[in-house]
Amino acid sequence: MPGLKRIVSACTVPVVAIGGLTAADIPDLRAAGAARLAVVSAVTRAPDPEAATRALHDAWRRP
Repeated sequence: MPGLKRIVSACTVPVVAIGGLTAADIPDLRAAGAARLAVVSAVTRAPDPEAATRALHDAWRRP
């Protein structure tokens, strides 16, 4: 996610990543410096939306 890293370094406000993201993307988003992420389809299209939400939450909180 070199593009995101460039955006983060150029911004003076926190950057929120959005668009087609899954729990698997979170380590790279955090490494690039994203302050938060916004998801819709990762939850609404999941067979178990609650489990998907927990996975996203847990992945974000992981160091």
